Amino acid sequence: MTDSEKIAKTIWNNSLQKSRKFFGWLPNLKSIKVIKNGTTFYLGKLKAWVSIEYQKSLNNYSVSIKPEDGGNEIVYHSVSLDNIVSVIDANVIYGTNSYNYVCEICGLLPKIAV
Repeated sequence: MTDSEKIAKTIWNNSLQKSRKFFGWLPNLKSIKVIKNGTTFYLGKLKAWVSIEYQKSLNNYSVSIKPEDGGNEIVYHSVSLDNIVSVIDANVIYGTNSYNYVCEICGLLPKIAV
């Protein structure tokens, strides 16, 4: 098993599969793939691709949400394994235009343009 496969397995076993919310997001199970340092999959409820990548230097994850309608990709940095489900669920509930609010309720620091 490669390092990327091990990381994807950790994400699925220790976060996503533990949540009862996951299937409510209408995931396309055929879309699940291993990517470098993580996993990606399509969520029907968001109409978006979700990528979760391990950031070794921070010992945390980045969660990227890319709407299929060509909207801007949203990236949450320094997300703990325990917080991945909350970040995705908040986007499902409040929409992908609620970046700052999702950061606030999930305890993340929003990225500020300089």
